[in-house]
Amino acid sequence: MLAVVWCAACALGAMLVVRATHVVLTVAHTQASADAVALAHLGHGRVGADALAARIGVLITRVSITDDGTITITVRGDALEATASAR
Repeated sequence: MLAVVWCAACALGAMLVVRATHVVLTVAHTQASADAVALAHLGHGRVGADALAARIGVLITRVSITDDGTITITVRGDALEATASAR
């Protein structure tokens, strides 16, 4: 009986580690996508940013450009949003 409980606890622990790793990787991917799209907008304008966003599978949800030229972009991907700025 103790062996069954031990195996169940190990399996649950392994599933929790896999799930936590997936969440961390999803957040990192979404933030990296926002960074890349912001830089694409800086170098190639909105058309370049839209093309890159479509290629990497994110949607640009918000763009703002300040008077000093700072571009702030919010993207949505994998049910998460991330914001990045470039100047």
